[in-house]
Amino acid sequence: MSTPQDVVDKAIAAIRAALPELREVAEHPGRFDLDEAKRIFAAVPGVRVAFLGVSHFERDPAGYLDAVCTFAAVIATNASGQQAQSAASFAAAIACAIAVLADRNDWGLDGVDAAQVTRIDNLYGAAVDSFGLALWGVAWSQIVRLGEDAFFAEGVVPSRIYVGIHPATGAAHKANYEDVRTGEAPDA
Repeated sequence: MSTPQDVVDKAIAAIRAALPELREVAEHPGRFDLDEAKRIFAAVPGVRVAFLGVSHFERDPAGYLDAVCTFAAVIATNASGQQAQSAASFAAAIACAIAVLADRNDWGLDGVDAAQVTRIDNLYGAAVDSFGLALWGVAWSQIVRLGEDAFFAEGVVPSRIYVGIHPATGAAHKANYEDVRTGEAPDA
């Protein structure tokens, strides 16, 4: 089973491969702030990718815990002097390229659903400008399936198997399921 760290690692590799003109693509341990941006973006243009957290969890019938994870890539280019506008445009172009790369991407990982890009933001402000950086951010959400399938372990044989007809499936429709052997509904 894959982890949020696996998503970060695969996203970094994919960004490096797709955008070889970047001087640095690396992991970041969490949220970004302005002082940190100046320190970590010594090599520009550069990208930092972070796992920001889990918005909520859902348990599926097979026993997996689906975590809706949020990831972000922050792009920095040098925005000092006469070339500030072109640096900002370059950072925006990189952000758009990363958004296209990330959207609907499962990174080739088991237990990871297709990503959905949720935001592209210009992080410009007077303080950012005073550091000589142009910053853009891309955020995406992605379900990462955690845990083990209840039927995955060798030797586990279910005592009953129930079938439901879509769209009347899930816990709210438990009474609509039928035991494949007996045709009976599950116990309430």
